[in-house]
Amino acid sequence: MTKVSADLTTDSTHIKVEELPVEITISSADSTEESIFKIALNKHKIVDASAATIAEDYDELIQITANPDFEVDYLARSLNNELIELGAKIPLEEQPVPTNMKKTAVEYVKVIFLVLSRFGYQFAPVKKAPAKKLHRWNKEVSTIPFYVDAFDSKATVYWQKRNEMLIKKGATLKTDVPLNKDGSVGFAARFTEQLRTEQADKIKDGKTTEDIILKSVNEVGNFLYYAGTNSWLVLKDADGKTIDEYTEVK
Repeated sequence: MTKVSADLTTDSTHIKVEELPVEITISSADSTEESIFKIALNKHKIVDASAATIAEDYDELIQITANPDFEVDYLARSLNNELIELGAKIPLEEQPVPTNMKKTAVEYVKVIFLVLSRFGYQFAPVKKAPAKKLHRWNKEVSTIPFYVDAFDSKATVYWQKRNEMLIKKGATLKTDVPLNKDGSVGFAARFTEQLRTEQADKIKDGKTTEDIILKSVNEVGNFLYYAGTNSWLVLKDADGKTIDEYTEVK
């Protein structure tokens, strides 16, 4: 078990950890004591980190000092590298740590962050949202018939203009409304019913009697089979090449 003791004053917190050859000070101002590493925060968010001078404005500063006989450089580098791994938006570059020192240094870093978490400092990894895939219409794709034969629906579709998807008459629509686990009608199903209501005069017995114009691939998926999947991968040409492959912006 990690044993922690802390001295609290009006303007700083001084933390000692039995397992660590370092001490941690949290304050609103830089001290005169030489630190091996500093983490600057503004409203509890990291704004800078350094083994030397902090350039950014901050309201809290975590300073880590070490015993004189401890090889502090590698611990500072490991702290530096861990912050990069956690996604801190600060001007740091990863620094090498010798293999024979890495395990020890990393273990110390884990304890440092564990201790800081007990004082309310959670340095969780930043989750990066996946980049949204982009598609672009072109004249070539406007002449290609794409086919849907899935999820109890069949159709021939053209992306004829930038904001126009043409579903040829004679398309077969999925008629069983998918329900949520609790038996309720979900958003996608309600949106499908809205689209079909708008085109009701062109639908009879689950089939389209006239060409229908919609605005997007996603609307086509909703209209034909209540969506529920990536429609860019469902629409395919006669050879099985998807509309995604034709139009993805790379």
